[in-house]
Amino acid sequence: MSKFTNVGNGLDRLEADPLDLKQILANDLVEEDFGNMDESVAALHKNKYINNNDIDHVATPGSFRSIFWNCRGLMSKIDFLSAFLPSHDILLIGVCEVFLSDNLSSSVQIQGDNFFEKSRVSKNKGGIGCYVRNDIHSRKITDFDDLYEEIKVQSLILQLKIHNEKVACCVCYKPPHVSPSSFSSALNTLMKLISCKYRRVILMGDFNINLIDDSHRTTDKEMNECRLSENAIDFLSMCLSHCLLPLCSIPTRVTATSASLIDNNYDEK
Repeated sequence: MSKFTNVGNGLDRLEADPLDLKQILANDLVEEDFGNMDESVAALHKNKYINNNDIDHVATPGSFRSIFWNCRGLMSKIDFLSAFLPSHDILLIGVCEVFLSDNLSSSVQIQGDNFFEKSRVSKNKGGIGCYVRNDIHSRKITDFDDLYEEIKVQSLILQLKIHNEKVACCVCYKPPHVSPSSFSSALNTLMKLISCKYRRVILMGDFNINLIDDSHRTTDKEMNECRLSENAIDFLSMCLSHCLLPLCSIPTRVTATSASLIDNNYDEK
């Protein structure tokens, strides 16, 4: 059984057997422009995000780390990633909203990592990808592409071999306009198919389903209750039915006036 403990600075730590994933939800690893904020708000905003030093203290020996990041344009962040990845022991990093066309894929390769991506066919916006450390045997799985094409959800599925075990890693991005119920239903079908072939599944992505949304709570009594929205309940119930546990329980996107948890990593252990 996995054990979660908070280690501060916006990190959840997962302590379990040596194969367990040590996940760092780093949606905003690259610092934003705080020039238009006053000093106190800017300081508060920056403290909501982890820094590079935090990452090296998350995993225990024998574990591995992964990151999911909505990078909002990979080309403009590639210099940062090229310096960041070699400096930290990270096995894989999933990215979404990479904004790549097919002819730019070679421009975002990083030495020491293999890059897999799936760009949107009709637009340069969107798109997802995953960097995998090159000492890990990895390949792209395309068996389930048709399922997600039907509802326009972007997904990338990889087969990894970790400690002699085959692991499926699924990177997803659900655009805001896609119905949460349609997405959860399709993901449920996909997880059933993947589970038939792989004993271990890692799910990461920007799901655009806020797990800490309180907009549905209107009365004082409801505001004092810890109650999820129906969309969040349906999505989490689906994940839990496949023994997929969320590894982050704190906001991954924070502004001066709001906080949301729509990006996450889910693991079976």
